[in-house]
Amino acid sequence: MHLKKQISSEQAFEMIAAGKTLKDMHVTGVFTCPNIDAFEYVFTAEDCIFEYVYAQNCHFVKPITLKDCIVFKCEFDCAYFLGGLSLDNCVFENYLDFQSGGHNKNGHPFSMIHNTFKGFVNFFDCWYESAVIIKNNDFQKGSNLLGLHATGLKTQFDIEPLIENNKGRLDLSDEGDWQDKTIYLR
Repeated sequence: MHLKKQISSEQAFEMIAAGKTLKDMHVTGVFTCPNIDAFEYVFTAEDCIFEYVYAQNCHFVKPITLKDCIVFKCEFDCAYFLGGLSLDNCVFENYLDFQSGGHNKNGHPFSMIHNTFKGFVNFFDCWYESAVIIKNNDFQKGSNLLGLHATGLKTQFDIEPLIENNKGRLDLSDEGDWQDKTIYLR
């Protein structure tokens, strides 16, 4: 593994706001997306390392794409992916929270392909209004993507999702170990 250019989370945000792709970067600190109703930037990262992505209560109007990235900690709870989300060949080192979010619209897919999730992935009370593709992933501590039937807050899909060839349980009926705040640095 070669050394990546180290930038602060503030510098990374400035690059995204300027319409640039983050490529081959190590983003330090907490990369925070503001809690706003319209995050108007295309957010694309390739072959990057993120220490912490915090995007709670954010409405992403444009596409979000993470490809070949390592993310040590990530919170997308209450995030709306109106322009879609693509996670491709990424590693999420800890608990990943999507609860009370989703809402991909207008033909913008929510796609997770060839990822490794080392912590639980929480889909509590999510609603997906367009295509969902979840395939060839490794959910090492499982997920409630297809569970939570007794709660009444199971994941809702307006279009039948494509969910295939994943490892790990996707039908758990809790929210995993969300209190586990351990970050495992390499």
